[in-house]
Amino acid sequence: MICAHYLSKYLATTLNWLYNVLPSTGGYEPVMFARTTSNLRDFPLKNLYALSDLAPHRRLYNLAVYKTLGYFPLFYNAGRDRDVDLLHVHLGYDGYRMLPLKRKLRVPMVTGFFGIDASKYLRMPEWRERYRRLFDEGECFLALGPRMRDALVNAGCPAAKLRIFHVAIVVEDFPFRARVLGDRERATILMGATFREKKGVAYALDAMASLRKRGLPFKFVLAGDGPLRPQIERQISDLDLRRHVELLGYVDPLAFRGLMERSHIVILPSVTASDGDTEGTPLVLVEALAMGIPVVSTLHADIPEIVKDGVSGYLVPERDSGALAERLIHLVEHPESWEAIGRAGREHVAEQFNATKQFDKLLKIYSGLIPKQDGAA
Repeated sequence: MICAHYLSKYLATTLNWLYNVLPSTGGYEPVMFARTTSNLRDFPLKNLYALSDLAPHRRLYNLAVYKTLGYFPLFYNAGRDRDVDLLHVHLGYDGYRMLPLKRKLRVPMVTGFFGIDASKYLRMPEWRERYRRLFDEGECFLALGPRMRDALVNAGCPAAKLRIFHVAIVVEDFPFRARVLGDRERATILMGATFREKKGVAYALDAMASLRKRGLPFKFVLAGDGPLRPQIERQISDLDLRRHVELLGYVDPLAFRGLMERSHIVILPSVTASDGDTEGTPLVLVEALAMGIPVVSTLHADIPEIVKDGVSGYLVPERDSGALAERLIHLVEHPESWEAIGRAGREHVAEQFNATKQFDKLLKIYSGLIPKQDGAA
């Protein structure tokens, strides 16, 4: 069985977890179609066809055909020559864009949704209409959790075509360690995020100000960058947090894993942005729980699928920095609770967000869509 995958950019770090479900195992071989590439050293893949690798004249030809007929000849020819059985497109808006390729290849198509494509885009009238066509022609759609599934159903996706498919990690790559606070050690609170509205960095900093006023020994490590950095820097200064905050800038995934190994608590106070953008199920929370780190996040999107409130961490309402501070204060003042919380998180991730289990689930979805060959059982 050969499945052709499509990502506009292979492989953005925000989607690096997909690499865990692309191995050539179990009689399934992946072929990747992409317009551009990045991070190939970290995520090498055979059978990668990228428009950006073409000579300029061939790239222009492909773009001209796409504008006229809706598909890229590079992808069609590769799919035909490899005799692909299935097309899997990994973002909702790209699913719509790849419909002509699906028709040309005459294969079933799976479309996965991951966040903004199932939130902000659903508020745009032109995209709601495009999605109706996608929902009509596509055979299967993947949502990260029940809230995303419900949003897609409300937008017109037939419930019978929807499956929940979690983000996945190789659990063994994230060793568990019970978190303890040493004598005279400050609690290290870690957050990693792009500095955009939906990440809720401003509310995290407000909560840190409450911890500072309470006189608690803590350090807030903030890894990330983005358009809101100037506002974040001003807020750190205005709240007199410069001695408590380490602002690191962008940190690559492997280095961030090292930061998690040295941290006691991970936070992500996500919110629904003013333009409707939301999270899906943030990978950073999955990884933190796998490592035994208590987390504090928000009742936002499908985060409750990852974090079980009061069991593997705490969830608070969006934009409620007071509630966020209250939960953080409780954790910092009760380090004896960290081990039990961490073990509960590890168990949940190993059961629900395990790459091996999710890959098996994906294979069953694929097999159910591919027509049986003559004589097959």
